[in-house]
Amino acid sequence: MSSDWTRIHDPRRGGDAEPHARRSLTLLTGTGRFVQQAGTQLALASAFLNRPAPDPEQAAVALADALNTAAANNDPRTTDRASAIYRQLAANPDWSRLPTVRDLATQLPARPHALPQASAI
Repeated sequence: MSSDWTRIHDPRRGGDAEPHARRSLTLLTGTGRFVQQAGTQLALASAFLNRPAPDPEQAAVALADALNTAAANNDPRTTDRASAIYRQLAANPDWSRLPTVRDLATQLPARPHALPQASAI
């Protein structure tokens, strides 16, 4: 028995997770549940990276949306998860050159160990 949570966060099922995350975002829009909405945007970013043909630019946009959504709440879990996804994007030499990925570094709050050193990107 598989829940929507499993489908969204299972790294082998990125293609299946995208429609679930999009449906969740539709349901959360306008509810004022910003932390949950940001978490769903992070799940969407992960789905873009974990599908058969990864889309790092879409992932970066979803990640930026999550950070913008959660900005007022300053939820540390959102920042930690966003940083982990950013590290995944920055670790790939082809992806780290994309402007949408490079721009994320300025959106993430500076925290020890949250971001790779500038020389790494």
